[in-house]
Amino acid sequence: MRAVAAIPGIASSEEWAKFNLRGGLFRDTAIRIDGLEIFEPYHLKDFGRGGVFSIIDPKVIGSLDLIPGGFPAEYGDKMAGVLDMTMARPATDLETRLGVSLAGVWGAASGSFGAEDESRWQVSARRATST
Repeated sequence: MRAVAAIPGIASSEEWAKFNLRGGLFRDTAIRIDGLEIFEPYHLKDFGRGGVFSIIDPKVIGSLDLIPGGFPAEYGDKMAGVLDMTMARPATDLETRLGVSLAGVWGAASGSFGAEDESRWQVSARRATST
């Protein structure tokens, strides 16, 4: 979500993952992943304006489309626009990633069952640290 702030028409703070599109409120932008609307895509919502971190792992996103107004009715009833994301296609071979940061730990894995085009899977998880 922080990378979206670099797109023209987006207003965001350096401290928060939340953003405003075309002067609208945060809740006026539909955020979707593979056609499913995500209503609260942020961690640590109780601090300040809320939404310090995004719950979406950027490594699992394959493509991102930002529609800043004038979108079809299939995207819902939001006023400012739509952020429509599509998941990346999982790897055919087993692939794992682990990481640690000041904010917490995370891990991801993807692979396939059987032949290359039969079935693929992808998992991503995060755990924030608390003091």
